[in-house]
Amino acid sequence: MTDVLMWGILGTARINRKVMPGFRAGRGMKLLGIASRDRHRAEEYAAENDIPRAYAGYEELLADPKIDCVYIPLPNHLHAEWSIRAVEAGKHVLCEKPFTMNAAEADAVADASRRTGRLVMEAFMYRFHPQWARIRAMVEGGEIGELKIVRAQMGGHMRDFGDIRMKPEMGGGALMDIGCYCLNACRQVTRREPTWLVATANYERGVDVMLTALLRFPGDVLGEFNCGFRSNPHNDVEIIGTEASVHTGNPWGPGPEEPITLTMNRDNRVETVTIPPSDEYLLQAEHFCDAVRGRAPLEWGIDDAARQMRGMDALAASARTSEPVILG
Repeated sequence: MTDVLMWGILGTARINRKVMPGFRAGRGMKLLGIASRDRHRAEEYAAENDIPRAYAGYEELLADPKIDCVYIPLPNHLHAEWSIRAVEAGKHVLCEKPFTMNAAEADAVADASRRTGRLVMEAFMYRFHPQWARIRAMVEGGEIGELKIVRAQMGGHMRDFGDIRMKPEMGGGALMDIGCYCLNACRQVTRREPTWLVATANYERGVDVMLTALLRFPGDVLGEFNCGFRSNPHNDVEIIGTEASVHTGNPWGPGPEEPITLTMNRDNRVETVTIPPSDEYLLQAEHFCDAVRGRAPLEWGIDDAARQMRGMDALAASARTSEPVILG
């Protein structure tokens, strides 16, 4: 393995703008290439963003032996196919959320990862922001007493009906696009998997545009979240224990220059904890590359991504029927 891990990106998605600085600034890594199905688009994008190599098609990038790691920000319905193709081409994969269209696809990616010995991780960048390490320490260290409830929400306005997030065949819908963050936050805070889930949703054009969910975790810990495309922006997470609660008003995507204030309420006495600015995309890339080099295990690897999709499937099924789903 080379001293510097080379990254390639499949596609010219908007999210690349947030991810690329980390690939450039991260220790022991370099952004080498960008692929598009249109050669002119790839060359234009490479020139605009100072990327050394442009590839006409995703296969061409995967065939380059210089590429060690691949970032996949493609539409949701393409995640499983290109994750599998990438690991079979010998690349390690950082795949955007939601990991796949369903749990069966996630299991197929997991099988390919194990078969090829290549690492695959779902790109929930928010988990790497230091505010979440502090929150987990509060919970696991007993600062809030016994954990009882995790409450999350994420939503805002979506006015473009032509957006791929409004296309069911491409994995559209509020649950897939943003509710996945809420479910993931409940899972990572509790360090457990939900055993009982129920959801209800409003639908337009075949996709859920507003969704609310309730969850039960082992140890009588409860979760609740809402997400949607048809609301005033609302984004926060609250973790409630027997002795105190902790709240973050910017849980998902603080900018790299933006400090975060956590609020702890203990018997109505409010304390604040300031978390310095940090680039969560950079930290995610460094963690992944450390794992590729064998310096540290992935904190959230392929098994976590597969379990996440089982929860997503259960919530989607419950929302369609309004009946609870029990997971073993």
